[in-house]
Amino acid sequence: MSEAAGSTAPPWEVRSSLRWSVFTVGDNLAGVDHRPERFREILGYVAEAEHLGFWGFFFAEHHFHPHGEVPDPWMMVAAAAERTRGGRIRLGPMVSNLAVREPVQVAEQALLANRLSQDRVEIGIGSGNVLREHLAFGLGPDPLARKREAFARAVPRFLTAVSGRGIPAEGLPSGSVTIPIEPIPGHAPRVWVAVGQPEAAVRFAKDGCSVALGPPFATMPDISELGRQVRAIRAALGADTSLRIAAAFPAYVGPHPDEAVAALDRFLEVKSDDGIGHLPPGTPAPRPGRSAAELVRGGLAIIATPADAPAQVARIAETGITDLFAIPDFGGLDPITVVPSLEALARLAGLAPAAPRQRRAVVPVATGVTRVGPRASISSDVAVHTSGSPIGASAPK
Repeated sequence: MSEAAGSTAPPWEVRSSLRWSVFTVGDNLAGVDHRPERFREILGYVAEAEHLGFWGFFFAEHHFHPHGEVPDPWMMVAAAAERTRGGRIRLGPMVSNLAVREPVQVAEQALLANRLSQDRVEIGIGSGNVLREHLAFGLGPDPLARKREAFARAVPRFLTAVSGRGIPAEGLPSGSVTIPIEPIPGHAPRVWVAVGQPEAAVRFAKDGCSVALGPPFATMPDISELGRQVRAIRAALGADTSLRIAAAFPAYVGPHPDEAVAALDRFLEVKSDDGIGHLPPGTPAPRPGRSAAELVRGGLAIIATPADAPAQVARIAETGITDLFAIPDFGGLDPITVVPSLEALARLAGLAPAAPRQRRAVVPVATGVTRVGPRASISSDVAVHTSGSPIGASAPK
């Protein structure tokens, strides 16, 4: 059946080639739009994403900066599991930073969260790319080398622990211990590894892990580099086509893309002071100080009207990634903007929402005022209330 006349839906092959999830960096930009209810707001987005049919919702881990204010994503996963009891949406960190965390404790958190969420956890692990975090956690004076060394030591220990195998424990008669929270038989959580180079992706793929590249908007010059990396990974793996490869993109679809571009510029300005970008040698580096408009032109962000968004998504689909992680809440955007954009992204992806009667959500905004109730339509079901105007709207006269 062909698309209806005038439809802005992308071609079927674009919708079907990507699995869509939501990813939040958790920024809370002091001096821009600091919202005390930010964490509850994010949990409201999780409930919205589950209703709309997104496959997963992922939380970044960051420290010591408003670029990201979630220092422990596992606490957000546990809270999100309680908010989403429909069992439709996967949850996890993206990533839990094993360069600065004890890997066995992370495995314990993951297995407990998987039980609490009824087998819905996806585990993202990585070594981080924020210089200030590595220095603050004592990985100086050569943080790039030391974080890579720490991560290399941590990964085997983590994979042993999370799989339920014995963890070496010198001095005990048995010589080892195991985590008593066993993986659900046949349903051990999938492990994703954030990587910056194809060689690392291939290595972890051979260990049975999925991979997350980039994020492209912070680590790549344009969308062609993402395609190059995906092709290199696939070529190295040969006939093995089962690997899931994810990449994250700031994403807004709606009537006011100029306002979203301004929000992304605010986010990038704060991020530029974050010490991000100590990349492995040989990695094609993005130009410092790029604007949001440059990211959009380079295919590294989805910011468009519903009519223009399919072409942007098609560029991403052509890279060969399997999973698109949309970042909808960047740069101080509030729920009155983010929720309709999530709905537009779900339509763009061809997702299937849950029945309205199954939905309840709470999305607080700047004033702290909250509406709670059944979610039925765009006019009544967006559970937001704000003293300000939505982006692009005129202020009351």
